[in-house]
Amino acid sequence: MSYLKNLTKCENIRIESKFETVDDYRVFYNFIAAGKRFECDESITFATYARSLPEDLLRLEDAVSSFDGPFSIAVYLPGDQFYNVMEIISYLRRCRTKKIKKMVTFHLIFKRDDLPKTDSSSQLIKAFSDDFKCSESNDFKQKFKNVQNKKYPINLAENVAKYASQTHFIFSSRIDLIPPKNLVNSFFNMLKNHRDYYDFKPAIFVLPLFQIDENVGVPRNKRELKEVLLNGTGRVYLKTNCFGCKEINISDYLSRDFEELEGDFDVVSFDKKLPNLKLFYIGSKDEDEKNRFEDYNFLILNTFLIQK
Repeated sequence: MSYLKNLTKCENIRIESKFETVDDYRVFYNFIAAGKRFECDESITFATYARSLPEDLLRLEDAVSSFDGPFSIAVYLPGDQFYNVMEIISYLRRCRTKKIKKMVTFHLIFKRDDLPKTDSSSQLIKAFSDDFKCSESNDFKQKFKNVQNKKYPINLAENVAKYASQTHFIFSSRIDLIPPKNLVNSFFNMLKNHRDYYDFKPAIFVLPLFQIDENVGVPRNKRELKEVLLNGTGRVYLKTNCFGCKEINISDYLSRDFEELEGDFDVVSFDKKLPNLKLFYIGSKDEDEKNRFEDYNFLILNTFLIQK
């Protein structure tokens, strides 16, 4: 038994297509499964959702290229856009990086009264045809231009992506946020060297988020991050259009030496409560957000996320 399996007491899960009703929604788990399977202690799953169609799905290649673990992505869509979404996913799997087909599992969410027109849910699962011809036009934005924005079940989508993850640890984030290279190995090495961090249960490991200007290259380490912060092309993330959200106090984080992030990282500060906060974090797949982590311990990691 590996030290992580011994630490987490996790069990491997079987990946299979299934569907269930959750309140007013119909959820199809593992609708399109990744080619590679993972042990529960083998990696960290990037658990996320596609909110803006088709833009978020088309951002997937950048996310897959920057993260070294499996993906679990929930997609909420109108029933009449089912085949358009299937076409995009086939395009991504066949015409973009091979890592998408290998590493990304897609889950679908519909309103119960807005399902695709098929004979049954079981028939819908068989409807995906992975046969997009890469020589064909892929003007997907044109196909979605008249789609009305509907109320998005974010909490449900996040929970679906986390629940269906193969691994014990999940990285709960947005698809447009760029994580550091080698995040999985660095995190596991940290736990191996600091077993006591896992004993702060219930706990999550928070990644500070920074925004950088569109024309600025993504920082490769904290030294480059400090440069963009000092020259004004980067800033601490603060989602000003989000009621109740506020930035993390990262004074301890910024006061640390700006060493290279090619090796292991560590926890730089500890907080008992970070209220009214939208967090991007590594935690276990059974973390409960119903009370906005009211009783959780927050361990701020000496690494970063980037939004462009």
